[in-house]
Amino acid sequence: MASMSFALLLIFSVMAVASSKRIKQEQLADALADFDKAEEYAKASESNEANKALSDCQGLPLSKVTQTAEEASDPSAAPAEEEVPVESTAEQFEAASAFARDNEPSRTIPTNRKLILYGLFKQATAGDISTSQPWVYQLEAGAKWDAWSSHKGKSTQTAQQEYIAELEKQKTVFFARIAEEAADPGAAPAEEEVPVESTADQFEAALAFVRDNVPTKTIPNNRKLILYGLFKQATIGDNKTSKPWPFQLLLRDMWDAWRRHEGKSTETAQQEYVAELRKQKTEFFD
Repeated sequence: MASMSFALLLIFSVMAVASSKRIKQEQLADALADFDKAEEYAKASESNEANKALSDCQGLPLSKVTQTAEEASDPSAAPAEEEVPVESTAEQFEAASAFARDNEPSRTIPTNRKLILYGLFKQATAGDISTSQPWVYQLEAGAKWDAWSSHKGKSTQTAQQEYIAELEKQKTVFFARIAEEAADPGAAPAEEEVPVESTADQFEAALAFVRDNVPTKTIPNNRKLILYGLFKQATIGDNKTSKPWPFQLLLRDMWDAWRRHEGKSTETAQQEYVAELRKQKTEFFD
């Protein structure tokens, strides 16, 4: 009987131990499951915060995202200064072209200065010249062709920069009134000065006369060549072209007529052109 009681006691002890182990294993499993749920919740929370931050910054430039991050780390920091946009060469060129198109100069711009802007404008907008050179008697068209051709090989940006620089120089000389009004918009308008016709004005008027009038008598070639040579010297300067071949008689005469005035200033050549045309008016234009 004693042995049976001992056996039953042993069996109950084993069952108690097994039951205790089972309970601990179940508790451990429940604890692990709770830990996994807590970890998943934490990850989900972090993901939601990250998504919210990304959503707040979406569409902002990198500088703004960086600035937002800096403000979050240091709320008391002063906001970064806005960068002033830098105007590109192309934008400056567009503004310069618009100024030249929309504003009348307060003084007459000499033809040689107009041709500088013309040549640079064509090079900047169309590139190297590819048209044929005009006939020798097409003085205005020939001068424009030479002005454009003189910038052959320059890049668009270089031509734009030189155009802008040349226009800035011309503004101070030929657009003085506009520059003064821009500097002091509230200033009273200056009294109108009695215009004095400058050499450049007289030269422009002489060119217009030659262009718009037909002589009533035939002008000898030697007299035409005088005007041609003075015109080229006044609008382009010294002749730096190669001398034509010996059999190109007319071209050689024109080359010599231009070369004959080498070293003369623009103003001197303009004055001599005006004086020669006055003589020719009395002889060949009724």
